[in-house]
Amino acid sequence: MGRNRVCPSGSAQICSSRIDANQLDLGKPRHGQVANPTRRQHPSLPVLGGPRAGSNGGSLCRSKSSNMRSARVSGVLPHLGNLCTFLIAGYNDQLFRRALRVRFTDRLAFPLMRASSEIKPITSYSLGESPMSRIDVHQHLVPPNYRRVLDGRGMAWPVPDWSPSSAIAMMDRRSISTGVLSLSAPGVHFGNDAKSRKLAREVNHYQAELVKDRPDRFGHFAVLPLPDIDGAIAEAIYALDELNADGIVLLSNINGRYLGEEEFEPLWDEINSRSAVVFVHPTEPPIEMLPGLPGPVLDFPFDTTRTAVHMTINGVMSRYERMKVILSHAGGFLPYAAYRFAEVAPIFNPDTTRERILTDLKRFYFDTAMSSTPSALPSLLAFASPGHVLYGSDFPFAPEELGVEFDFWLDTYHDWRPGQLDSVNRGSAEALFSRMCN
Repeated sequence: MGRNRVCPSGSAQICSSRIDANQLDLGKPRHGQVANPTRRQHPSLPVLGGPRAGSNGGSLCRSKSSNMRSARVSGVLPHLGNLCTFLIAGYNDQLFRRALRVRFTDRLAFPLMRASSEIKPITSYSLGESPMSRIDVHQHLVPPNYRRVLDGRGMAWPVPDWSPSSAIAMMDRRSISTGVLSLSAPGVHFGNDAKSRKLAREVNHYQAELVKDRPDRFGHFAVLPLPDIDGAIAEAIYALDELNADGIVLLSNINGRYLGEEEFEPLWDEINSRSAVVFVHPTEPPIEMLPGLPGPVLDFPFDTTRTAVHMTINGVMSRYERMKVILSHAGGFLPYAAYRFAEVAPIFNPDTTRERILTDLKRFYFDTAMSSTPSALPSLLAFASPGHVLYGSDFPFAPEELGVEFDFWLDTYHDWRPGQLDSVNRGSAEALFSRMCN
C-alpha cells in the first residue's frame, strides 16, 4: 500500500512510504483486529511505516536543513502476535544500542543490522511525530575568562570543556537549531561586589557577541551579580536594553536567600516592566551535602522546587504577571507535588488560597533537561499549562551521550497528543522568543 505525508522538516517536500503487507510475517491478529503493520500495537512500541530490509519499497524523508541519514533494520520480530518494523534515523550503532538498553525491556529482542561505519551520531528522531529543529532553552556556556575563575576556586562538580564550535556541532547532531545560553551555578558572585559586576559584564558581552555572530544558532540569558541588588538591577537593564538579551538567568537561592524574599522585589519590578523571560537554575541549597551525592545529583531539583513554591506563597507570581519564568529540570518535583503544596500551604499561610497557589504554580514554564523520562513526563504534562513545556539539553554539564538518552525518551514517549511534541521541541519557545520564529 502507499501513502504520502508531509516531510518532517515541515517543508513542501513530500515523502512516500510503501509497505507490502504480504512481505511481513505478522502472525495472527487478535480477535476483531485487522492486521495492519502501521498500527501502534503496544504503547511502548510506536511503529514506523517502512519496508522490510531487502525490499525495494519505502523511503525516509530527509530535511535539507538537517544531515539525517538512516540506519537500516535487517530483520523483524513478532511481539504479542504483532510485528514492528523500525527505521531508525540519526544514531550510530553505539548511541542507538545504548538508547535501546534504556528504552526497551529485556523481554524484547531486535535483530538489528550493524549500522554502516559511515553513519555519524547526528540528529535525534521522533517516533510519535515528525522530527523538527529544536529550540534549547537550557544550554550552558563556559567562557574562557569564567573558566579561569572556576579553576582558581576548585569545583566539586567537574567543569566540562566547551567552545562555540563544539556547541554548534552538538546541536547539529541533535537537531537543535538554536541554543539559549546561560551561565550555570555558581554564578558570578564570589564575595566582592565590584569584581562580580565586572565578571557579569564580561560574560554578558561574550554571550552577546556570540549571538551577534550567529543569531540563528544562539540566544542568551544575561547573568546578574546577585546578591548585589543595585548591581543586578543595573546589569539587567543594560543586558535587556543594550545587549538585547533574550532574558535573565537567576540562581534558585542567593547565599541561602530564596527568590520570594522581599529584598528582591525591586529586581522583579524591573524585570516585569520589560515583560522579560527569567530562567531559574538551581544551585547548592544551604544544607549539608550528603556524602557521594553532590548538589547536581540530588539537591538541585529540591532547590528549584523550594524557590518556586517560595515565590508563589510570597505572591511574586501573582504580582508580576508580565514576566515569564522558566524552571529548570521540569521544575524539580513541583509538578508531582503541586497539589500537596496547594492543599497544605494555606494552613500556614492564611493570606493565600488553594486556588491562587495552583493558578500561580501553573504560570511557570518548565524545561525538559534531564527530566524527559517515562516516570517524569506524565506528571509534568499533566500539570503544566498548555505551551509551558520547553526542550532543554543541559549541555555541556549533561554529557552528550547522556543527553541522547533523554532525547530518546522524549521522542519515544507513547502518550503525546497531536502537535504536543512539536510544541515542546519548538513551538512553545517561539511563543516566548519571537525573534526565533522561522
